[in-house]
Amino acid sequence: MTIFVPAYWPLFTTNEQRRFDYAASDGSTLRFTSVFFYDAASNSMLYKNYDSNGNWLNTWLYQYRPGFGIAEWQDQYPQSGVLAILFGPVKTVTMSTPIGWGEWATVGNIYANSPVIDFFRSRPPQFGTGMEYVLFEELLPTFTLSNGDTYSNVLVFYAAQVWNGKTDALRFWMAMGIGPVAVQFMQINRNTGFPTETVRFDRISRTAIVT
Repeated sequence: MTIFVPAYWPLFTTNEQRRFDYAASDGSTLRFTSVFFYDAASNSMLYKNYDSNGNWLNTWLYQYRPGFGIAEWQDQYPQSGVLAILFGPVKTVTMSTPIGWGEWATVGNIYANSPVIDFFRSRPPQFGTGMEYVLFEELLPTFTLSNGDTYSNVLVFYAAQVWNGKTDALRFWMAMGIGPVAVQFMQINRNTGFPTETVRFDRISRTAIVT
């Protein structure tokens, strides 16, 4: 089955802000919040994450690029110490070759690309290369969260990024036209190289505000 990947991401150019609140599906008190909104200056969707206390964690900037798909081309997150004094409290990592999730993908196949950090556009200046692997696992006719909410046409995919020998991974449950209704942050077992199952965070509420 071949799918059009961007249809599963929240992409819009209005003044709408979409706030998604997530809670751990195992009933624990772990929570976080994501806010999506369009930034006309960079023609990008900004995906901002906050912890349960409302503290900003990070921001992803991504675009839809025909022929490439969803392109995550910049990350921002807090920094401290000497680097914060010299370059500011926010670290910006810009990809000259962005991280991507493909435009068309076949369920069951792996999509891979090689992002490169842009030395001159990053703050502080930095460089590096990595690999992004995305396994489009399945397309679910329906998917029910721990609070009973049910969604249709949910794409499940696993993504792993390898940078300087370090691997970060996560799994998304994406509902068509809505975005991530569940997220699982994965830990990689150094001995086997396989991800260790962790708690899934389910979307418990959505607030859409048009200004």
